[in-house]
Amino acid sequence: VAQEVHSALGFAQAVYSVPCGATKIINVGSETISAPRFESMSRQRRHALLFFVVFPRILLGALLGVIGVQYLSVTLSMEALILNSMALSFILQIDEIIFVIYAPSRAQTLLGSLEPFPIRTTWKGGLHGTGSSLHMILCSIALWLIYVIVLRETFGRIEQAYRIVCSGDLDFIATTDPATGVVHAARSQGQGDFSYSQKVVLQLAAPNIRREFGWNIAQELIDVSQSDFEQAVWSYRERSETTSFDLTAFTSVSGMLAQTATEATSQLTCLDMSAGPSNESLLNLMGVRIGLMNIPNVPAVPSSCQWEESETGPMASCCRQFQFLCQNISASWFRSICPHTCGRSAQYSVAAFFRTPHFGCPGSCLATRRGSAGYYH
Repeated sequence: VAQEVHSALGFAQAVYSVPCGATKIINVGSETISAPRFESMSRQRRHALLFFVVFPRILLGALLGVIGVQYLSVTLSMEALILNSMALSFILQIDEIIFVIYAPSRAQTLLGSLEPFPIRTTWKGGLHGTGSSLHMILCSIALWLIYVIVLRETFGRIEQAYRIVCSGDLDFIATTDPATGVVHAARSQGQGDFSYSQKVVLQLAAPNIRREFGWNIAQELIDVSQSDFEQAVWSYRERSETTSFDLTAFTSVSGMLAQTATEATSQLTCLDMSAGPSNESLLNLMGVRIGLMNIPNVPAVPSSCQWEESETGPMASCCRQFQFLCQNISASWFRSICPHTCGRSAQYSVAAFFRTPHFGCPGSCLATRRGSAGYYH
């Protein structure tokens, strides 16, 4: 934009450097090589060039500068910023492209061979002769005005959004009493490490996050966001980029928000390690859950699971390794992941009290004891 304005002012200075008088064009040079030159130019032609060429170029450059800065200030990525800047510069070249395409060849040849205008070393307007220092000062003032008028508001909104989201007291929960309408609040545990559920959601969203601009993001979270290891169950169909909206699946997943543990357990089958997308994902969940229980001398969760035959059917070895959790009142999640081990195994009769849907054991696994041989439906 600055180059366009500078070029327009230079053109105006060159036009007014031609002596005033009747418009006269003469050929200068040798007999074989000659170039037309404006010997003089009428006052009317000068004013016409000023009002129909110079002023429109300056106005277009100024408008493009203002609108272009506003447009570029809301560009998000560096690639889009470069492409948009090139698109804006193309606007200033449209008049030259139109001239090359539609102007007669004779006019193009005449203008191409026209001798350059001699610019006077002094100008009554006082602008000619100003050095690069003045240009630098004008550019600095223009950049400052761009920041004050356009960019400061944009940066201010970003800063305000950051304060709204991240400042103030964040460690509390609040809800409204449905009977009285009074708001009740309680202190929360605060922002700690990401939970298992939050990491799964992060893996599903797969945002493009990077360590830059002062954001010290844990490498673990970056790895989770870029991982292809599915840890969530997609209802009714596999996840893909072309997966369309499915009302049945959407209703099923959204309905889980209002389900009780008993209702959710009733939808599970009596098969070990069948509640997740894969054995690996469930083993990962088991490792997280067992770590939160702080039980001493607990063996490490294996990386794989084998199937073993029992009196009541196939049993997962990883479930049998931790079957002591079947009698733990707070291990409903384990009874849901390993329902066959906890619901049909006869080895831990003490856990019979927790073999109900209320404590995570599916109804299909409910059994009645027959002697000491085992359990049956």
